[in-house]
Amino acid sequence: MAKDYKRGELRSFRSKIATLKKQGLIPGSVDARSAFPKQKRAGKTLQSYISKYDDVLSNKVTAVKVPANKLKQFRKAGFETAQGRVLVPHSEVETVKYVKGTFEIRHPSGIERVQIPVEYHNLAQYFRDIRKNERAINAMKSRNEFFGFRFFGNNSSEFYEDIDLLLEKLEEYDDVNKGKTNHAKGREIYKHLEILRLNSKAMRGWQTPSEKYHKKTKAAAKRANKRWREKHPEENAELSAERMRKYRANIKGKKLQDYKRKARARAKKSSKARRKK
Repeated sequence: MAKDYKRGELRSFRSKIATLKKQGLIPGSVDARSAFPKQKRAGKTLQSYISKYDDVLSNKVTAVKVPANKLKQFRKAGFETAQGRVLVPHSEVETVKYVKGTFEIRHPSGIERVQIPVEYHNLAQYFRDIRKNERAINAMKSRNEFFGFRFFGNNSSEFYEDIDLLLEKLEEYDDVNKGKTNHAKGREIYKHLEILRLNSKAMRGWQTPSEKYHKKTKAAAKRANKRWREKHPEENAELSAERMRKYRANIKGKKLQDYKRKARARAKKSSKARRKK
């Protein structure tokens, strides 16, 4: 069979097979050192694997292994999957890692594309579910990092310390609001919207000259906390009780006396209310 192929072509073919095998896209029973294009595995020729995963071989897609319980979630979010792996698209110079339930797609400049762990059905639902998961998404960046976005390939010149603030800015665009009611336009916006995480190095290298930092206002923080309390009443009650325990353990002197006096007054008022019933 070796006579049917030129030495250089066969070497290149086997190198590609080895790359796909390393990424888990070709059955482990294949020996890249003795493989031939017309050999079959799982009913397909090895050459067909190379044609199918051309983007993987050109460093534009990485096959990332994820836990089995997460695979379905990423498939629903629109990712292509194969062999228990998620095929994550990226530029040739970016690298991909699976960390804490999401993908980190990192550019050498320090810019990382954030994969929001929210299933997409339509744009209005997508934004709504991002807000429901606001705390988990905000936890994806450290305190000295900011969110930014790239919309149809253009960089935003503004940085956001909170995902809700970023969404508020996006919703100022007429096209985005039209996309909430027009399914085709909404899908196009979702496809071309990239939410980014930027560290200080990345922000210094940002392409646009004007920079604005959006920090969360007290009113925005109050709205976000109210949404979280309504969604997690039991956890909120536990946190409130823990805060009170810490407060009581640390108050002393006159503050302690005032606290006890107010507590007795509340207990007395509550007792009277029960007797009236």
